[in-house]
Amino acid sequence: MDAIAMPWSAARRSFEIESDAIAAALKVIPENTFMQAVSALAQTERIAASGCGHSGIACMHFAHLMCCIERPARFLSPAEATHGGTGFLKAGDVILLASRGGKTRELIPIMEIARKKGAKIIAVTENQASPLPWARISYCPSPSPGKPTASTVRVPKETMSYGEAAQ
Repeated sequence: MDAIAMPWSAARRSFEIESDAIAAALKVIPENTFMQAVSALAQTERIAASGCGHSGIACMHFAHLMCCIERPARFLSPAEATHGGTGFLKAGDVILLASRGGKTRELIPIMEIARKKGAKIIAVTENQASPLPWARISYCPSPSPGKPTASTVRVPKETMSYGEAAQ
């Protein structure tokens, strides 16, 4: 039974993978870390989000969700961030950096700039050995390593959870 001949079976399996990944996220995101992130997002004047690839798409959606609940936010392109894009960041602002593997080269200088400016950093990664956990708000792991088909839902669900809880 191939996916072309049986599109419903393929779609059903995709939904099961996504559902499993979302359910697994609830088991690995520490409540205190989540609540620190929500508190920071609720209290800050400005929010930025940055990531590459699927994580970047999740960050774009996260920034949109923040704006929908009257939290000023913007997606910060990793390509533009070190060329003036971080100029709007001030002490006390929050930046969410998302990287599945936690080693995205483009995010490291953004993190350093944000730290020097006194911005709070929320890192979303599944890699505890990542440089991103230097963040001032603890690391939030992503579940299901090796399931890239779930990453586009898994990462947005984690970041969306922060946004929805900040309402």
